[in-house]
Amino acid sequence: MKKLLLAVPWILLGCSKDCTLVGCTTYVEFSLTAPLDEPGEYRISVQADGEELECLVSIPRASSDRCDDKLGITRVDSSTSGGGAGGESSSNEDTIEIVGVIGLYDQVSISIEHSDEVIAEDEIEPDYQEVEINGPGCGGCPIAQHELEVLP
Repeated sequence: MKKLLLAVPWILLGCSKDCTLVGCTTYVEFSLTAPLDEPGEYRISVQADGEELECLVSIPRASSDRCDDKLGITRVDSSTSGGGAGGESSSNEDTIEIVGVIGLYDQVSISIEHSDEVIAEDEIEPDYQEVEINGPGCGGCPIAQHELEVLP
């Protein structure tokens, strides 16, 4: 009986996984085909299953920039070459390359305006994929990725 009790902990240790504790946020990510880098204000409008979301942002960044809680953008410093991961910077962020919509939706439409002109728009049925952000076998997080064409 003692041999069996000693073997059980080794069996349990052999089944452990190295999982991180990153929280799971379900979202739709729109990667822009061209960065938003022209100076001025941008209006990003999203309708997700009937819920209307809006983001008003400027290039360069302005104190009046605002986005609804479920809508976010990724700013990148386009003048950075080789510094930081992907050129990400906390200052001089002068381009927008990604728009994210938090939630699990059946239908999402997006429109981006600059100088009262629509420069990007699309309507999609997100194709969520389980992404194992905490490591293999540690559970998946539904994320949908979509490329959004920006007009020149």
